[in-house]
Amino acid sequence: MVTTLHTVLLKPNADQHRVMRKLIAYSDRLVVMTERGRAILRKCIRRRRPRSISSRMVFRCAIRRPDHYKDQFGVRGMKVLLTFGLLSPNKGIEHVLRALPTSWRSSPTSSISCSAPPTQRVAHARRNLPPGLEAIVGKNRLENNVIFHNRFVELKELTEFIGAADLYITPYLDEAQITSGTLAYAFGRAKP
Repeated sequence: MVTTLHTVLLKPNADQHRVMRKLIAYSDRLVVMTERGRAILRKCIRRRRPRSISSRMVFRCAIRRPDHYKDQFGVRGMKVLLTFGLLSPNKGIEHVLRALPTSWRSSPTSSISCSAPPTQRVAHARRNLPPGLEAIVGKNRLENNVIFHNRFVELKELTEFIGAADLYITPYLDEAQITSGTLAYAFGRAKP
């Protein structure tokens, strides 16, 4: 069994530590996506050396300028900030939305947030998170600048969303989030 750990906790609580020990015991190989994760994990385990693989995403398509993709999302002529993945409270999206009104004054900007929750969590994500985020958008009068796509996005369309972005944002609040699959996709499309 090969276990890939996206989050490696520096100071796990007792339950997290117990679960990690059992997971390590059942695993033939442990993989992390950053050297920092590997260093933290090596402190927890003595007999095995975790492997580190770089978090890279390679797309088999040409990397084009963002303007090539912007028309299909109705954001031509705007700077586009993008985030995607499950829009959960630990992602920090609400802080980005509160900071955006200042940037709107200097140039036309749009923010696109794509939520791609697993099938069993779609109803929960739609019911709980977008209304809170949408309230921030309304309070800051950003209705013409923020677009939520609260649905699963297939890979082809995801590459188009990423293609339209001028800047990819990952405002995670938890320092234990040392890797990001979504960030790997953004890097794969050469996005800052």
